[in-house]
Amino acid sequence: MTVQMDAAADRHRRILRRLDADGRVEVADLSGDLRVAPETVRRDLRLLEGQGLLQRVHGGAVRLAERPLSPFDGTTPEHPPRHVRLAALVVDLLPARGTVFLAASSLTWAVAESLSRHPPAAAGLTVMTTGLDVAVVLSRVANLQV
Repeated sequence: MTVQMDAAADRHRRILRRLDADGRVEVADLSGDLRVAPETVRRDLRLLEGQGLLQRVHGGAVRLAERPLSPFDGTTPEHPPRHVRLAALVVDLLPARGTVFLAASSLTWAVAESLSRHPPAAAGLTVMTTGLDVAVVLSRVANLQV
């Protein structure tokens, strides 16, 4: 049992070091690097999240935010300046009509918030997203189909 606990503690240290270095970890990458099953990595991430050391997201985990990432309380996270700049560029390049696809990420959340501040002038743009946070923000935007 002690060997298993030592192995788990070592995995946790390695996961947290990688998270500190990269800001995000992926289950598939960690599984290969640590040479354990994806479910073992998921279990480790659940445990580390329970200890308040990271926040799980689809496919992996991110550094723990100052507060939980949630658009449901009417507040928004402070996006990194590069995300704010990129989001503004993306919104400027969106077509007036058509459909765009946005994945779930902190950058696309910044795009959604930028779009909510600069809504389309007329109806015609549809956004499809896999991000619940992105969908919630965009659901409040006039002239936009989500």
